Amino acid sequence: MKKIQSYASELKWLACAFYLTLSLNGRSQTDQEIIYGSYLGGFAVDALTGIEKSATGYWLVGNTTSLNFPVTPDAFFTSPRGQDDITVTHVNTALSEITYSSYLGGIGIDFGDLSAISNTGILAVAGFTNSINFPTEGIYAIEEKPGGLDAFITVFNSSGVVLWSTYFGGQGNDGIRSMKYDNEGNLFVVGFSSSTTLGTSGAYLETPQSTAPAADGFICKFAPSGEKLWFSYYGGALGSVISEIEISENGRVYFVGSTYSEGLASTGAFQESNAGLSDWIIGEINQESIPVWLTYYGGSQDDASHRLVSLGNSDLFIAGKVSSMDVIGLGNAFQPNYGGGDADLFLTRFSADGNHIWSSYYGGSSFEPDCVRIAMESDNFGNICLVTDTSSPNSLVYGSDPFDFEPPINFGSKGLIAKISSVTNLPIWSTYFIDGCSISDFTIDSDNNIVGVGGFNLEDQQYITNDAVQPNYGGGPIDGAIIVIQDNVVTATKDRQNLEFQIYPNPTSGKFQIESPGLLDRVEIYDQLGKKVFENRPNASQWELDISNLPSGMYLVRAESEGFVGSTKIIKE
Repeated sequence: MKKIQSYASELKWLACAFYLTLSLNGRSQTDQEIIYGSYLGGFAVDALTGIEKSATGYWLVGNTTSLNFPVTPDAFFTSPRGQDDITVTHVNTALSEITYSSYLGGIGIDFGDLSAISNTGILAVAGFTNSINFPTEGIYAIEEKPGGLDAFITVFNSSGVVLWSTYFGGQGNDGIRSMKYDNEGNLFVVGFSSSTTLGTSGAYLETPQSTAPAADGFICKFAPSGEKLWFSYYGGALGSVISEIEISENGRVYFVGSTYSEGLASTGAFQESNAGLSDWIIGEINQESIPVWLTYYGGSQDDASHRLVSLGNSDLFIAGKVSSMDVIGLGNAFQPNYGGGDADLFLTRFSADGNHIWSSYYGGSSFEPDCVRIAMESDNFGNICLVTDTSSPNSLVYGSDPFDFEPPINFGSKGLIAKISSVTNLPIWSTYFIDGCSISDFTIDSDNNIVGVGGFNLEDQQYITNDAVQPNYGGGPIDGAIIVIQDNVVTATKDRQNLEFQIYPNPTSGKFQIESPGLLDRVEIYDQLGKKVFENRPNASQWELDISNLPSGMYLVRAESEGFVGSTKIIKE
């Protein structure tokens, strides 16, 4: 299947691997199904790169070279501005109507791939610009392009009105990698900078520690008005970048990134020095830019962390890639050894205070991730949904009923999506999807569906549903795409254990009893790889199970009774 082609050298879209239904492609239903698919674009090159969930629908951020991208009369710009423009679009919750859509950019090349939304519905969009007339707005805006590689930030209210817009950067090269709002509406921005004049008085590091062309990581805090409250560099003598910022429910500020530098870790950190070429950096800062704790993490080769999810107010779940075969802390990993190729996906979990909890390689014989970015979100039950792509034909698919797309061949690229349990740290399911990179970002809706955006071509018409907001292909090599995936696998976590049932004895040598307050509609048992190894419908409140035929180890027992669901672990001796 011919898939999408990049139209800018920096653009590689992440791919999600999703299961399809019989109604879409003639296959039987598997563990996931596409319940919505739509194009969004004009007659040239279009792609959607970011999505944010709002109270009234979804904000979609993308890029276009089309002269007829669908815009609304109240748009900030109703016609193209330059060679490549950014698009900002709002669709209603049902994904049936475009309620706002606009071009954004200047005379040159503008690329938007980052977004953040506040708890009051304020949307921030960021990316790269080389336009000398990028639109600026507000009393704190930088109105002239600073020089070198520059970024931009544009902030919209819930109706699409621009509140403030500014260039971001200095005389060097500057890039934004992530943004997040805190509960007070302040915007935290992170990335890299080789400019020397951006630091503010009183910040943790007012000047860069590296020398151009090397760059330092940075964290910058903006007030809701667009005023820059502080800007601090984070780095050493060699290059660094901050890749992701995350703010917990109680307002603690965490970050991840990578560095070649020494001397960054705090005293008593889990890993106090750089173990190789580049290592992950993981840390927490206070609201005034001062580090609370910071640790290296990595091995002897090039390693870089990309994505971070805060699990409520407790742990941090982090994803990135490693080339090191000697990363420490893999004693309880579901994949303790390096898979192969140039890089492996790598997952780890730290406590909110910087203590290591768990890690695992997650890769096959080739390399992953192939795309520049990884997308990761926590679902409504606390599980981690992770999207990337891979060139590996092995060791990546988990679950009881994986979709039957073939693995990649001849170093081609396939989408990969995985869901990891926040209770067991084991894959619940994962699968390949279509060739190339077609899904770039996603969010989770109120029904726990995955709502993703990316790019489709004409050959992907099979994924477009009858209720699509744009059912027809716009033209050119690629259109933007919106897709909704329903997860049919229900694996309970601590947030979903509404059914309290008992099992005994535990541990067991084979037979054990299960007791429930009501009639047991279904009992399932999953092994440590997320594979379902037992299922029955007892229609009784007390029942005896026999797992004598299963190997020794830990299993997850899942039970349903009168609409309630619960799970617990059992050890088979």
